[in-house]
Amino acid sequence: MSTKKINDNMVENMLGDFENTIMWMSARQWMWTPSDTVQDFEPSYPLKLVKRYWSGLSHNQKERLILDCSREIDYDWSDTKNRTKKLLDTYKEANEVFDEDVPFIPYPKCDEFEFSLIRLAVIYACKRQTIASASLPPSIIKNRYKYMSEEQKNIIANDLKEYLNFKDNNYMSMRFGNEKIDDKPWQKFLGAMDITRHFNLKIKQDDGTVKEMVCFKCNVINGKWNFNLNINEFSSEDVIYPLNEYLEYPDHEFYVPNNFIVE
Repeated sequence: MSTKKINDNMVENMLGDFENTIMWMSARQWMWTPSDTVQDFEPSYPLKLVKRYWSGLSHNQKERLILDCSREIDYDWSDTKNRTKKLLDTYKEANEVFDEDVPFIPYPKCDEFEFSLIRLAVIYACKRQTIASASLPPSIIKNRYKYMSEEQKNIIANDLKEYLNFKDNNYMSMRFGNEKIDDKPWQKFLGAMDITRHFNLKIKQDDGTVKEMVCFKCNVINGKWNFNLNINEFSSEDVIYPLNEYLEYPDHEFYVPNNFIVE
């Protein structure tokens, strides 16, 4: 970002649901990350977070973050309790220092620290089976994809591939979350982030013309209703997705049927 001219569209002027989500998810991942490991790529996270975001948060948003830390300490099931206490103390201190008169300072989208939050949130969410986790990929696509550098996209892709490789090495299915519910949004997200998987394809349009489009291929789990057995049968299959359509409508299922592909 430092070598790129910053315009108004690349600056975050207020905090919304997206920022609130990545703060909450990144905090959970940061609390569980052992210090002095390769995963601890943001050791100054607590101070940086409150310095940038605290004055832009509502009272309820602040209380949610504080409650999350307090519960983690009360449960006492984490071997990173000191990190959690550090984060909680920083939150409480920020509540005393920041008042309503402290203005929120706009910042460039996907700068180094915000990207760290996104990365931590991705590492946290891709392992889980919740609606919030499965909805993170399309949210990132809609809110930040176009502001990410190729290097940042590559880092996210490598984090996701590293997680899948970890599962494979431990004799687990190389899927995200619940394979019937959570996996497809993450597989498509990985396909969009991994630019080495993008390729040009000639596709026949409804009017008979042929258009060349950038696409990516994913192996996803799809369900098809078996009317004879009255059940939904799931199977894995390779699906080609047009990149631009996915980026514009990440919550929708736009794909390229095989009979539309021009050899």
